[in-house]
Amino acid sequence: SRMEPADAKCTAARAALDQLRGPRLIRSLRAAIEASGRWTEPAATAFLLTLGSNAVPEALHLYLQHNEQQREEWLAVLIERYPQHLLKEVIKRIQLDAGAYTVELMMIFEKLGDPACSPCVRPFLQHPDEAARFQALKLLLRFNDEEGVRFLRKLLDSRKNQDFLAALDLAEKYSVARVAADLAKRIKTRFLLYRSDVICNERILLALENFGYRVAVSDLERLNRIRFSFYPQQLA
Repeated sequence: SRMEPADAKCTAARAALDQLRGPRLIRSLRAAIEASGRWTEPAATAFLLTLGSNAVPEALHLYLQHNEQQREEWLAVLIERYPQHLLKEVIKRIQLDAGAYTVELMMIFEKLGDPACSPCVRPFLQHPDEAARFQALKLLLRFNDEEGVRFLRKLLDSRKNQDFLAALDLAEKYSVARVAADLAKRIKTRFLLYRSDVICNERILLALENFGYRVAVSDLERLNRIRFSFYPQQLA
């Protein structure tokens, strides 16, 4: 049967729209918007986002390439409209070559809040950059990932006070009660305490209280019996 003129026009319009939403044309559109310097204008970004999920890779590219304040609003729209497509694209980028954008990509994971990203985040616990390692650990602890908890335990066992306190902060922030016993072992009960020992003891006891962990009575008694310290006023 012959197609009616109206139907023919609809078919042609759909074909044109499908072509407009094609990855190649979207890449060209993104490049044109970026070259014009008008990508932060609401009309330009809104138009790109109306092209559907195929626009997510190019939208993410613009997000990573620019530091303007408006980009956070754009990211919020991407997360709201295309969360799964954005998750897939971020996983793809971080696995291929995250480079200078490693931390930013993991921050997008954090905003998405989907534990499906955990497998590709775990290797970054061994990343040479401290900021990348820290962001990876935060993500894994948020998702209650076992490998993240193991890495946290290593930090809690560190001889570096700075590393220990940073790990303690994360344990409290993400309510990692499973490390309570590890924390209890770090309570200093020797005869002479330095200021750093006193500060750590106070932080540990507070964290254990928040975790609902009962510290051994013998440890508390030993702490109360201590009479000598470089900072005795902090033991009161």
